[in-house]
This record gives sequence, structure tokens and C-alpha cells, in this order.
Amino acid sequence: MDHSVRSLFRLSSLYALGNIVVYLLTIVAVSIYTRLLPVSEYGKIAMFSATLQIVMILALCGLIPSMLRFTKERGEAVTLSSGLVSALIAGSVVCILLVYWAPSLSRLVFGTPEYRTLLVILAFIVVIENLAQPGLSLLRVEERMRLFWSIRIIRTAIQVMIAFLLICWLKLGVYAVAYAVLFSGLAQLSTTWWVTRRYVTSPSWGLTKILFRYGVFHLFTSLAFWVLVYIDRYFLLRYCGYGNVGIYNLGYKLGSIVSFLYVQPFLQSWNARYLGVSIKADDLDGWNRFFSNVIEKYTIIGVTIGISLTVWARELVLLVSGEPYLSAVPIIAGITFSLVIFGIHYALLWGIMRAPTPVFLPIPITVATLTNIGLNMLLIPKYGMIGAMLATVVSYIVLTVVGLILTQKRAQYKPKILWRIPMLFIVCYIVFVLITMWLTPLWGRILLWCVYLVTLYLYLANRYGARGTIQQLKALTYSIFKI
Repeated sequence: MDHSVRSLFRLSSLYALGNIVVYLLTIVAVSIYTRLLPVSEYGKIAMFSATLQIVMILALCGLIPSMLRFTKERGEAVTLSSGLVSALIAGSVVCILLVYWAPSLSRLVFGTPEYRTLLVILAFIVVIENLAQPGLSLLRVEERMRLFWSIRIIRTAIQVMIAFLLICWLKLGVYAVAYAVLFSGLAQLSTTWWVTRRYVTSPSWGLTKILFRYGVFHLFTSLAFWVLVYIDRYFLLRYCGYGNVGIYNLGYKLGSIVSFLYVQPFLQSWNARYLGVSIKADDLDGWNRFFSNVIEKYTIIGVTIGISLTVWARELVLLVSGEPYLSAVPIIAGITFSLVIFGIHYALLWGIMRAPTPVFLPIPITVATLTNIGLNMLLIPKYGMIGAMLATVVSYIVLTVVGLILTQKRAQYKPKILWRIPMLFIVCYIVFVLITMWLTPLWGRILLWCVYLVTLYLYLANRYGARGTIQQLKALTYSIFKI
């Protein structure tokens, strides 16, 4: 396997291309929801999506990272079969509990028991989604990107079309989204089973236990991360109402463009390729140099994408949803910055995640989540959506710092390679965002954007030389588009 920065970013670009298509389809869906439904109804859709996220975290029980970690070590067939058993057991248990407690959960999430049928639909969605994940994880490990993204894109397109038809013809509102997720999930499951059927064999109960044991730490981490990402919606609902939830959710969704376009592809390729790699002591210096190069390039590209998104945030909101949602513009800037920081944090956690039992993995996200809850309780009643955004930014910074402290002993990173160049660009990013997100004239934002791009070129020219910079850009572009 080619362990090079160019190869890693090429693989990331394949994830990015798929993520872009999926995200564009998601934006189409958001535009449909916000233009055809009242703001309050879109707020209910946001609450349903948040609830689906946490239920899926519980049902998966860390299965995806477990399969990425052990597939190469134990073999594709036995890992896939054991993963299917794990998915079926965990998904069935969560489904039964959801059906039994549907009225109570409806009161908790929506404030009324009348949405219990919606939660019953969600229960069946959980089982279907769970059973599809082992096959999708196997495709990631084998780097069969065309097939992986074909399945994901077709599923998303089916979901958007079904939701549109049910909203326009039957006026089902939030139920339209639930049925769309259910039927598109069935299509994804049947396709995934068909393309991975040759791997299915007798499961190993010993490996099933190992998958659960490794995954449980990722379960706690994922739960805490869900709270970090979604708890602000519940505080906003309590203090500000469904309208603010809908506007904030739109800002978060548009701010997540940097995640779909760049952060997630980087992390997906990083985990699929390096989570199961063992490193010997005499290779540590070489891996430090490799890691330094990766973090430097990741930060520069991430900051550039984030700044570019911030420049066009106002126009993006007007294009997708119109003037009633313009108050989401500063939310986009804060969320974009937070997600770029998260990518650095997750890459730094590599030292912990390589352990057979990642005991320390939940600690950074738990500290950040508690910080987020405290800041939300303090800031949202007074500042509303801006308070929620500030709480998110501070929490992600805490997450990265605590993660670096805990992983330093095991990974033995060299601090100067982690802080010198990345911190310079992060400080520039903060200054740019603070200036740009409050500028209404487009020409002023574009002018600042051009200043940043010129500064970036001068930095690259000073570091690599003018000719070297062009050669670096050519090499990276060639590696990205050599699919």
C-alpha cells in the first residue's frame, strides 16, 4: 500500500467527490423542506434527524470503526459475517425498545405523544440501516470507492425524490422524511447485500465479542459527540422555539459543507487506510515526518475552504432558503471553523485509536461535551443562536487540546510540527472570520478573500519556492484527478 501524503489525499478526493454529490442532494432536500413547509415544520424535521442520529449511534455500538480496525487483521469474510451478527443483535434490541417506549420518547423529543407512530417508523429504519453498515465498511476497507459511492448516491437520490413526492402530493410533512429514509434504506440494504454476498460465511462468536468490546469505547465517544453536535437544538427549542431551531439547523447544515467536502473525506480515508496499521519503534521518526506533512497540508487546505465558504455564506443562504433564514449567516462561519478544528483533533487521536482497547478515547469528547452543555445553558438564554454557535466553537477547541494531551504519550508526536504552521493558519482563520461574517457588502468580503489568497501564495512560494509551489499544486491536482 502506498503510504504517502499524495496517495492519502488522492483517496480523500475520491471520498470528497462522493460526499459532494450526496451533500448537493441533501441541500436540494433542505431547499424543498424550507420552501414547501413552514419554519416550525422544518424544525420538527431537524428534531427527527437529530433523534435518528443518536438512535443509530446506539444501534451500531461502534461497529463501523471496529470493522475498519479488524478486517485486514482477521480477514474480510469472517469479519463481515461477524459484523452482520453484531448489527442484527444490536439493531433488534434498539428497535424493540423504541417501539415499546415510543409514546414517552415522543413526549420527550416533540413535547407531545402524537408522534409515536413516527418513532415506530424510526425503529424499523434502525434495523435496516444497521444491517447495511458491515457491507459498506468492507467496501471502504477494500477501497472500492466507485461501488461504495454509487450505492450511497443512488440511495440519497431515492430518498430526496420520495420525500418531495410525499410532501407535494400527500402533505405528510415530517412523516414524508421518515418514509423516504425507510424506503431508500431498503434499496441500499438490498444492493449492499448483493455486492458483498460472496464474502458471507459462518460468523466467529469470538470475533463478534471483540467487535463489541472495541466498539463500546467508540459507542461512548459517539454518544458524547452526538450530544456535542445536537444538544444545542434541544436548548434552542426550550428557550427560543421551533423557528430558531430551523434557522440554526440550516446554518449548521450549510456550515457542514466543509465537512462533506473535505473533513469527512480526509477522516474516512485516514481511518480506512491507517487505523489497522502497526508501527514499530524504529519507524517512529519517519511516521512523525509523514504525520507533520499531512497535518500541515490538511490545515492549509481546510482553512482555505473554510474562508471561501465564509465569504459566500450570505449568498448561499439566499440561494437555498431565502431572506427569512439570513440570521443563519454567522452560524455558518462558526460551524465551519469548528469542523476544520475537529479534523485536526480526530487525526491526532490516531495514537489512541490504534490500541486494541482504546480506553482513553471517550475522555476528550466527554470533557468537550460537558463544556458545551455548560456554555449552552449559560449563553443560549441570553444570546440565542449566536450563543449556541460560540459554545460549539469553544467546545471543539477544548476537544482538540485535551485529545492532544492524552494521545501525546502513546503517539509521541513532536509538538513543534503540530503547532508551528497549523496554528498560524488557524489564527489567520479566526481573524478573517471575525471580520468577514459581519460584512454585508460582497465586494468587501471578496477583497479580504483576495488578500488571504495572495498571502497564502506568498507563504507557499517562500516555503517551496515559486517553481516548487507550482510543482506541488500540479502533483496534488494530478493525484486527485487520477481516479
